[in-house]
Amino acid sequence: MPELVKCFHCDTEFNLSELTKIDYDYYCQECVNELFTKCSECGNLTHDDDITYHDDNAYCQDCYSENIVICHHCNESIHINDSEQDYNDHYYCSNCYSNYTTECDWCNERHHSDDNTYISTKNLLQLFEN
Repeated sequence: MPELVKCFHCDTEFNLSELTKIDYDYYCQECVNELFTKCSECGNLTHDDDITYHDDNAYCQDCYSENIVICHHCNESIHINDSEQDYNDHYYCSNCYSNYTTECDWCNERHHSDDNTYISTKNLLQLFEN
């Protein structure tokens, strides 16, 4: 006789083979569909209370914190694969990266425009003469 196990949520008995084990508990398919969402990044079933959405994709807490970053300029959330980084490891959406960062002529690194100081060639030569 098959082993009967109760669904952790609805308390209905099912054959063990009909249940899904999530963490340490077993759930029937109806409760899985009602309570859990599959993470878009890792594919794990995660309780809906622990899911965060970004661009219509569901993320568990770990995947969200590892893959979604905040643009340093406009504060919009972006997937890390769609971001750019400056010299200070700040993340930017592509729009802000192209509009608010510039490449330093001296070190060839990108910096936020507010962090750049422009020095004319004449002033640069004067710095080295002193």
